[in-house]
Amino acid sequence: MLLTGVGRWTRDESGQWEVADFKISDCTPMQYGEFDAEFAKVRSGGSGWDAEDDLEAALHRIRYGD
Repeated sequence: MLLTGVGRWTRDESGQWEVADFKISDCTPMQYGEFDAEFAKVRSGGSGWDAEDDLEAALHRIRYGD
């Protein structure tokens, strides 16, 4: 799913971004082939995802914990 909306982010003491609030205004199903292109946009936007070398491992940690 591709979520769009308005969010508010803050930085913690170590400089990492944390989402403080996010109001979803639209939710659009994505085709599987679109994921890589859309995620490339997120990585280039200063979200911190650009620091993740192993995307699958990062998503696994988010979904299931360490």
